[in-house]
Amino acid sequence: MALVPIIQPPIMRALTTDKERRIKMTTLRHVSRVGKLIFPLMVLTLFILVLLESIPLIGAFMFGNFLKESGVVDRLSDSMQNTLIKQVLSWQKL
Repeated sequence: MALVPIIQPPIMRALTTDKERRIKMTTLRHVSRVGKLIFPLMVLTLFILVLLESIPLIGAFMFGNFLKESGVVDRLSDSMQNTLIKQVLSWQKL
């Protein structure tokens, strides 16, 4: 992965034209917060119905996306680092 910045540019120059590399990508429409929250749930539901073997991998990926979009990651990370670890340590002493 560390070599991607070195390897990728020559490959991209070889496979694309100069005109294609100059295209500016723009956002076609604004996606609402509710849409961003529903997307991981719908993808997970689809994978549950179609590919049962991939549920742990896709589920973890979609759970991370859901937490990022819901905005609770900072609070969740803080509670994992402080509150939860203190409770685990207090139970360990018993």
